[in-house]
Amino acid sequence: MNVLIATDGSMDVPAAAAAARRLAGDEGRVVILTVVEIPRRVLEGLRAVYTAPPPVREMGENPALVTPAEPPVMNPEWPGDDAIIARYVHNQVTQRTAELAEALAAEGVDAQVVGREGEDPTSEILEAIDEFGVEVVCLGSHGRNRLDGLLGSVGNKVARRAPCSVLLIKPS
Repeated sequence: MNVLIATDGSMDVPAAAAAARRLAGDEGRVVILTVVEIPRRVLEGLRAVYTAPPPVREMGENPALVTPAEPPVMNPEWPGDDAIIARYVHNQVTQRTAELAEALAAEGVDAQVVGREGEDPTSEILEAIDEFGVEVVCLGSHGRNRLDGLLGSVGNKVARRAPCSVLLIKPS
């Protein structure tokens, strides 16, 4: 059986690893998926660190009246938005999945780790179900979303829309 474990890094790792091992058996495949949302304010903050302050010219005798002489200049060592985003996604994927991948390896399961950038984890999970031929999705019952009660959790949305079975892993 092909199993997808969708995680934001907050699930009960031993329970998820044991469940995935039982479900996948010897013939199945296990994919660990995490969806990383890029906080654009982080990118803007990093750009500011790499931006040289513009030269300033004073206007009149009042030192409070200054204006930039030129627009800010990006430091040539700035690796670029795409490289910064890729590094951020990689770090988040590693942080969120490493413990689970290690627990699965201890259970004798060689899991594939997949990280995606996206704003809607539900859509990304549903796409991965089709892409990997998943028969069961394992999700943590309590994620990091603080608006679960107001908007509905990812687990609830996936359970309603998934074309396969969904197993919620409750914390022990």
